[in-house]
Amino acid sequence: MENTVSTQVVKLDLQTILANYKDPEFWSKKWTIIDTKQIKIVWYISSINCEDNKINSTLKVVNKNIKKGTLNLSDSWWSESVCVASIPINNPEYTEKHFENAILGKVLELLGDIERHCTYEYAEYKEAERLQEEMKDKLREIASDFLDENNVANEEIRDAYIEKYISDNYDASEITSKVVQRYQYKIIPNVYLYVYAWFNRQEEFEKFEAEKLGRRVSTRMEIWRKVKEMQTEKWVNGMKEQLRGI
Repeated sequence: MENTVSTQVVKLDLQTILANYKDPEFWSKKWTIIDTKQIKIVWYISSINCEDNKINSTLKVVNKNIKKGTLNLSDSWWSESVCVASIPINNPEYTEKHFENAILGKVLELLGDIERHCTYEYAEYKEAERLQEEMKDKLREIASDFLDENNVANEEIRDAYIEKYISDNYDASEITSKVVQRYQYKIIPNVYLYVYAWFNRQEEFEKFEAEKLGRRVSTRMEIWRKVKEMQTEKWVNGMKEQLRGI
């Protein structure tokens, strides 16, 4: 592995870090560990925890150039993407392999975080958000009509009943989470492959290529079916059955 401080893409070396972490000049160094056309990730020491006897390091995405068609997903990234990894000091059981696994895990965590935020800009996600709001409004209407039929006029009682009914029958992220899940590994798949290759993980590389790069299941048809379902008398009656007596 590369043992010198470099601005080029390198594999981090645990022994180099342990040998130099006390040097103030070493603290200002950054290692570029992933650099593709879409994403660049750097690593650096962020602090030394004397109480826990650990070196705290940070993995940070410093450049994103993710585009899908005419949509620049990089513009949708609203916050810095950062992960923290700790390195124990004077622990012979913590090996280079442990360190490499930790770094790989944090890089994959960052990629997942980036994909999730990119998904928020997709039309399917926005449609799913609208559907969830429509469902919530429909449930509110069902509960409100029920209270009207039972002559409940007290606003505090009405509000409490309606909110409890919605809470019991509405999952705020049920549909949007499916969109996020189905876009996972589909926005920047080549970056995942690059990462596995860089860390010499042939088995993970081949498994990702075989299992994760299949066709993305469309969520638009599912959203369409859900909207149509909400328009049926069967769905409304089913929701009415969840109303509790007053």
